[in-house]
Amino acid sequence: MKCTEIFRQSICALLLFGACVTVYAAQCKAPVAPPGVKLQMVAEEMRINDVPTTIRAFSTKMSVDTVLTYYRNVWARLATANRPGFMENINGEWQLISTIEGECFTVVQVKILDGGAYGLISMTTKPTNQTKLIKVGKDFPVLPGSVVMNDFDYADGIRNARTIVLTNQSALTANVAYYRNEFKSRGWQVMTDKTTADKTSPSYVMVMRKGLEEASVVISRTDGDVQVVANIVDKP
Repeated sequence: MKCTEIFRQSICALLLFGACVTVYAAQCKAPVAPPGVKLQMVAEEMRINDVPTTIRAFSTKMSVDTVLTYYRNVWARLATANRPGFMENINGEWQLISTIEGECFTVVQVKILDGGAYGLISMTTKPTNQTKLIKVGKDFPVLPGSVVMNDFDYADGIRNARTIVLTNQSALTANVAYYRNEFKSRGWQVMTDKTTADKTSPSYVMVMRKGLEEASVVISRTDGDVQVVANIVDKP
């Protein structure tokens, strides 16, 4: 699997639970891995809701259950009278197991791939009072009444990028007009401005440029709300 695909899956998977990951990773040691499994760093300088996070990926011929059992055994020792050693959740095709050790919060998410397992490990540290005060979506145009769900910053050594996900209950057309006007007023040149051909679930796509920056905004209706996903890259 190519690194770009690994990173794309990292972002997609973290969108599922990233709102809960509001903690800091710099002081955490490298995560443990099952025997024979090599971890690949895919996001060393990533920020989730303005907080640094590291993400590593791995693939193995082990089954998903074997990987989960490994972490259950490793983290069982962390159990106390007040807390379990770990917690498990299922989110779509991903199975998640997480723990807190000291100041560090680790999430392992794993899914079936090619007869084995593919996993992502994110590491952060427990939030501080200062962390909780950080405003997500800072400096990004937000239609009044919107809720910013996630705000990712990441760098791969070549370019810096930011992904913002927000929802609101305004009309789809109101969102389109707002973001078209907001970006134009900030000096962005519209390169693409179109709707999809799907009449049952329409969505709008806008691509804009300003200098070396490129922004793509996808506006669609999801479960009765309007979702806006914006990607901004400084060296496309």
